Amino acid sequence: MKNLFIAILMLVAWRGITTYGESSQGAAWRSISKEIVKINTVWVDSQDPRMIIIGTDRGIFETKDGGHSWQAVFFGANKKINFLYVDQSDKNLIYAGCGNGLFFSRNQGRTWQRIYQGDPEQEVNCLGILELKTKTIFLGTQVGLVMSQNNGRTWNTLGARTDISSSISR
Repeated sequence: MKNLFIAILMLVAWRGITTYGESSQGAAWRSISKEIVKINTVWVDSQDPRMIIIGTDRGIFETKDGGHSWQAVFFGANKKINFLYVDQSDKNLIYAGCGNGLFFSRNQGRTWQRIYQGDPEQEVNCLGILELKTKTIFLGTQVGLVMSQNNGRTWNTLGARTDISSSISR
């Protein structure tokens, strides 16, 4: 009887391990971006996870059906998207940091305008953004930190503009 109990216990444990292994493999990651590759940034709507916006080396694409179909909303030459920022209080407002500036949309990406281009003599690669409720925007670029206190109409450099990669000891 004791041996039968041990055999059943081992069978249950083995089945549990096997089932766990199968379910782990069954829950494997799967691509939903179709042929869209080189994705640099992703935004998923917290209220509707079927709404996804991705920034790629070729532009911005969105899906409203969880990845079954994708639409280009900002696309073209020099449109490598480094980051996306969607205003949580008004999801119509989207910022896109590119290798050639900061772009802004007021209508969920239907139209775009560049609100930061930087100094034409320097490479301006927008890498990150923080927007405060006070209409203040902090923009991290490859050449330093810039700030706007009027929603991107004018910009000021904060601190020294130093290319961080050239100041690192090799």
